Amino acid sequence: MNAGKAVYGILSANSGVTDIVGTNIFPEIAEQETAVPFIVYQLQSVDPDDTHDGPSKLDEVRFEFLCYADSYNAAADLGVAVRAALDRVSGTYNGVHVESIQFNDVDVNIEYDPRRYSQVLTFTFRIKRDDVTIALGTPVTGAVLGDLSDVDVTGVTNGQLIAYNSTSGNWEAADDAGGANELNDLSDASVSLPSDGEVLIYSGGEFVNDNIAISNVTGLQAALDAAPDNLRELTDVTISGLADNDYLQYNSATGVWENSSLIVGRNGEQYTGNYDSEAETLLDGATETVELYYTAQADGDGLHEDAQSDTPTSGYDIRRKLYYAEKAQADPDTSADWTQFADIADDTAYATAKATLLAYLKARTGGTVPISLKMTWEEVAQAPAFTGLLNESYGSGAEAAYSIRRLNGNVTDCMVIRRASDSTTTTIGFDSNGNIDESAIETFCTGTTCTVQVWRDQSGNGNDAEQTTPANQPTIYTGGQLVKEGGRLAIDGGYFAISNAPITAAPISLAMVAVHTDGTNENMWNANEQGTNTNYFYTRSDANNTFDAAIYGGGFVRSRANVDSGQFLGFAEFLTSGSNVTAQSFVDGGTGSTLVSTAPPTGIDVNDIGQFQRASTATYDCNNMQELVIWNSDKSSVRTDIESNIGDYFTQNTPLLDTYSGAAACYSLRLMRTAYTGDAVEVYNGSSYADIGFNVFGELDTVALADHCGSNDGFVSTWYDQSGNSNDATQTTTANMPKIYDGTTGVVTENGKPAVEFDGSNDNLAATSAVVTGAEFFCSNVLTMGTTGQPWGDQGTLGVRSYQASSTNLRVQYNTDNGSFQMTGDNSGSGQRLKTTRLISGTQEIFDNGSSATTATNTFTSLASNNVLRFGMRYNSSTFFDGKLQEFIMYTSDQSSNRTGIEDNINTFYDIYS
Repeated sequence: MNAGKAVYGILSANSGVTDIVGTNIFPEIAEQETAVPFIVYQLQSVDPDDTHDGPSKLDEVRFEFLCYADSYNAAADLGVAVRAALDRVSGTYNGVHVESIQFNDVDVNIEYDPRRYSQVLTFTFRIKRDDVTIALGTPVTGAVLGDLSDVDVTGVTNGQLIAYNSTSGNWEAADDAGGANELNDLSDASVSLPSDGEVLIYSGGEFVNDNIAISNVTGLQAALDAAPDNLRELTDVTISGLADNDYLQYNSATGVWENSSLIVGRNGEQYTGNYDSEAETLLDGATETVELYYTAQADGDGLHEDAQSDTPTSGYDIRRKLYYAEKAQADPDTSADWTQFADIADDTAYATAKATLLAYLKARTGGTVPISLKMTWEEVAQAPAFTGLLNESYGSGAEAAYSIRRLNGNVTDCMVIRRASDSTTTTIGFDSNGNIDESAIETFCTGTTCTVQVWRDQSGNGNDAEQTTPANQPTIYTGGQLVKEGGRLAIDGGYFAISNAPITAAPISLAMVAVHTDGTNENMWNANEQGTNTNYFYTRSDANNTFDAAIYGGGFVRSRANVDSGQFLGFAEFLTSGSNVTAQSFVDGGTGSTLVSTAPPTGIDVNDIGQFQRASTATYDCNNMQELVIWNSDKSSVRTDIESNIGDYFTQNTPLLDTYSGAAACYSLRLMRTAYTGDAVEVYNGSSYADIGFNVFGELDTVALADHCGSNDGFVSTWYDQSGNSNDATQTTTANMPKIYDGTTGVVTENGKPAVEFDGSNDNLAATSAVVTGAEFFCSNVLTMGTTGQPWGDQGTLGVRSYQASSTNLRVQYNTDNGSFQMTGDNSGSGQRLKTTRLISGTQEIFDNGSSATTATNTFTSLASNNVLRFGMRYNSSTFFDGKLQEFIMYTSDQSSNRTGIEDNINTFYDIYS
């Protein structure tokens, strides 16, 4: 019958059974040489069941299960697993409908060849036969055996049987053929007055009845002696330090049962696990993945575990967090109740994390209750190999981020550019250093111009900025070269639309790097205005509107510049405080005004970069934009970290003296050495002095300079030496100080960078001690000549002179009487120049904008110790310098092999020549 199919279906699908025997489950007899453990099930009887009203479709089927193993314990464990799988089970298995299964009995057998144990279990199955139809109608009554057509009972007498007669084809009356009716009728059996429980034992050549004894079974006594007879001898039990009232508790980490002590209450009550079900309910109901939940209070505790995987998905780490709550049965989802008390490393194993969690409970003074503990589990993406601003803790969480550098190690694409010649587009990524791949742009764009069609959002939120109209796309490659600002690639003109508005309400923090060029409303990041401009709220960095940011009612956030001040780093904040919004803006690290709105505009819908429409009447493009990052959160506490990160990248190049060290003197309006912690210049504003340092770009802090001077002119009283030799150049006479700030026009500049301006009349600065005393020097400087002058030098009798390009425009002289040197010349109208001169082993040479201009030769021994460096004049002379000086570096050793690198560093920053 089909009952055996149901048996196999149940056992083979039960993990408790298959974990022990695998597929070794056999009907009737096991396959030959099958290794233990295995199961053999045998059909013992089938008893069709009837009801009081007639026949039934139920059969009662009795099965015997032999659970074989090589040890008593293993056979017992297998028997337990089989009973757990079968007892009280109902359902349909392998097409057989099981009405119920009832456990009947269990016994233990031992086999000696091969030696093994078996636990024998019997079950009664009630099987419903759905494939039969019970005949309906009037049952037959009063029928006898002789009524059957194939039975002939004619002349039957007492004691006769019916036997089949093949000749007649009938069953007929026949005499008993004789034979044994009882055991005693057998020749090899002798049964005498049997009692309940006795068995037949072969003894003395015959089977006799007797009670079974251990001695009757060969080897049974030895087997029993070897079997465990107490808890300590069980393989899955560990008992140590046993004390009164201890109990056994299973430890999944070790896989054994261990003894633990019951908690004894003040009145002698004992309890453990009183709140296990409550712990399970709280764990299972948590919205986060909680692996372990423990609660304890005065009358009991509870623990429930649901261990997750210790093996993370590829590209992810497993992060477990441990928490405690100072209350019993704390809701796992009520974050205010929980404190994270241990920061454990990613990918910490469950057992280790659990030990740390429970150690906290043990360490609490006196085991104070109530308390709850929980351990959570989550998978987090592994940190990328490249770390950008958005991968730093202070820069994380941006809603949208656009840049010409890599801001996120998880992002590979920077932008999609379009070639004008054939409208073909290509995606541009980053190089190994995190810069936009300039070589890929040049390869793609050579011979035509290129514009940006899509600027990829690096935040991970998919807020790409796109412009589908070619005429409105910003330019990135034109005139056979990349668009650059301060040595870094930039995009110029045009504007983008953002498909999904990244910001809809304060708080807002934003950082941008762009350029002021036209002195009017340049809106680098904003959106179309949806209402009037009468209800707006803004903040600006200074009175000259160098940088401001505004929220317009029903519309957008805007940032703009109203002063032609070149590249800048702008940072703006709109922070909530109750129903108020506080706004503040910063430029190049300087702090602007702070405003508070008690009725801030609502309905912010930022969806553009570079376009500002007020009542659809005006549109402004972005200018040489390089970076924009927007956060819908308060970043005020980490603003300086963000500014430093941005400034470190857009400082254009590595400080020169970090690469070419060992300068004897260095004067500049940019930071020249990372280790230098001093200022650039000391400035006199007509009434007071102030040191002016550097901004986050490593350039002169023009914001601080403007704050100090205001509407007054500013003059350099000290130009600090950044070489580390403390040979500062100073001027104590205020009338003779060179100018650096104009009270009307602002910072003195040359080619967009701050400069020190000498008037050609009396302006000069002098170092405090000799710079060059040996036989050679190497010097590079950035200057703009006026009509006359001597940008630096000393006095002496001419020994050798080197001219630039066979003219008198510029020359460097070496003076034999005191071993001093000077640069002189009339360089009217030549503009900004990078000049390098070297006096090495008697050979003097001038380089003009990277090219050799002239050489001269003279023999000398050394430069004199009274060679005090001066800027703007020839010592004790009426010859003064009319022009601007921005940088001066001097070495007292031959830097010929480094000349090109030094000049490239300077030219990259000042953009003097191509």
